[in-house]
Amino acid sequence: MALHRNDGVTERDKRHAPLPLAAVHWTAVAEALALSPQQTRIVELVLRGMKDKDIADELRLTVPTVRTYLSRIFAKLKVDDRVGLILYVFSLAQEINPRDHCPH
Repeated sequence: MALHRNDGVTERDKRHAPLPLAAVHWTAVAEALALSPQQTRIVELVLRGMKDKDIADELRLTVPTVRTYLSRIFAKLKVDDRVGLILYVFSLAQEINPRDHCPH
């Protein structure tokens, strides 16, 4: 994914965005998801490839609590699993910043 223009993408966005979403305005994507701050953080960690145990350790939660959060996120976004979540987020990013996702 190449970033053709830096319009609206701050250095903070690049540092805090789930990779490889650093090229889009992560704040806009996160807001469009309309999730709680904790749910949004869990989505970020899923996008970074973290497993439930790693997410639990990072956020100081139990694994069952992370799984509950994920179930609620999946239900809210109408996706079935992590793959669906990742595809949904990238699709949403495409809608928000379509010119930043031009194939080469």
